[in-house]
Amino acid sequence: GKSLGSGFRGLDFTSASDEVNLGNALAYERTDTFSGFALIVPAATAAAILVGKLNTAAWPGWRFGLTAALKPYLDLRNSGGRCMTQSTAAITDATLTMVGWTYTGSSTVAGITLYKDGAVFADTDQNDTLAAGTIIDTTALTIGALVGGADYRGDIGLVAVFGAAKTAADFTRWAALARLI
Repeated sequence: GKSLGSGFRGLDFTSASDEVNLGNALAYERTDTFSGFALIVPAATAAAILVGKLNTAAWPGWRFGLTAALKPYLDLRNSGGRCMTQSTAAITDATLTMVGWTYTGSSTVAGITLYKDGAVFADTDQNDTLAAGTIIDTTALTIGALVGGADYRGDIGLVAVFGAAKTAADFTRWAALARLI
């Protein structure tokens, strides 16, 4: 990775072969509560998964990523539909940014909250049709993965995923710690 200042070092994603494959881990169901965040410095506009487990052939799984316009989103899918929301604003600077989410297991977009640097990030519902089927799949958990023909470009310094709902206070505390890096 390259240095991002003050001793911070992240993985520098510059090509298709840069994704990190963590095997079949974190198989959350649509009714499970889970949260997470990533410390990133995006380098280019390209739709990409920051962290996720999504079978793009059959569509079960979940992913947290950036749209081509650098808007963070959370997307849960199964063969019957999807539950997706994305932020209304983009990550507009090339500085260390913490983006995150909480999903309450509601199977609806009302159960998703997005965060940027510890604050709730306004979002807009993209799809709210997640069906009763499973989102569990044996697809590998990946960081910096391909989606829609483009790979993530930029740095990812830390990814954390929790099997619990995290609060705005948690995200605020983590963002404050990230600014110390």
